[in-house]
Amino acid sequence: YAWAVAKGGNATHITASAALVTGTSYLCDTSGGSFTVTLPATPARGEAVKIVDGADFEANPLYIDFGGVPYEGVVDTLALDVSRNLELMYINPTIGWRAI
Repeated sequence: YAWAVAKGGNATHITASAALVTGTSYLCDTSGGSFTVTLPATPARGEAVKIVDGADFEANPLYIDFGGVPYEGVVDTLALDVSRNLELMYINPTIGWRAI
């Protein structure tokens, strides 16, 4: 995928819970409080999503719901509570989403 931010464009800015779409970069601004983003429940192999820290995940964590699909083989919700960017790619039904 050619990410919007890599092309000099804009990432989609979100400040509240949202369903994410593959092939998109999201600037997640948790300055107003934590919220949850949900990844697609039926991704195709190789599809990816990029999450960019738009405020301070350490102060207000971003919660990632993987839509019932595993993350690194485990079905759970992830609390992203360190200031970092995260790119996730769907690998297969067993592994599910993987940080790349």
